Amino acid sequence: MKPFIRCLLVLAFSLALPLIPRVGAGVRPPPDPDPLPSITPIPIDDPTPPPETDIPIRATVYFADTTLVSTHSIQGRFRLVGLHLNEAVNVIVQFPPALANAVFAIQPLDGGSISPNTPTTSAVGGAISFQFQAGNLPGLYRISIIGSGGTSTLSFWVADPANVQANRPVANPSH
Repeated sequence: MKPFIRCLLVLAFSLALPLIPRVGAGVRPPPDPDPLPSITPIPIDDPTPPPETDIPIRATVYFADTTLVSTHSIQGRFRLVGLHLNEAVNVIVQFPPALANAVFAIQPLDGGSISPNTPTTSAVGGAISFQFQAGNLPGLYRISIIGSGGTSTLSFWVADPANVQANRPVANPSH
């Protein structure tokens, strides 16, 4: 190799050497020219309470023997209510007055039947009523109540006399 070219290569390598990161040496990015200032939150005294996320809903189940059981929803779910095989009950679901005249769809999820089988409009006080008849098998029967931007689930349990250990606790254990 000619001495002139060798000299140019040595010069180029010596100029580039500081720019090449060394093995094991941490490469740090250049400092941020305009760092963001730290932000301190400003406390706000707001007398308005936060909106309710769980609208209180009460369901009352009326049995043919004139007894009844009442339960309320927690995050859209009601406590289990005990029924017998093929038993028919009348149900009144009471919503807050703000939901008066709202339209609700009522659907059985696990069998059984609903009457009336059409969307129901809540009354002036925010109540809807329907009749539910359980199926002919033991187990869980859920009713979905959909309307006004939310869903609630009313649950019934039909006990299995042949498998008592599988039965779940209900709001009306003496039924």
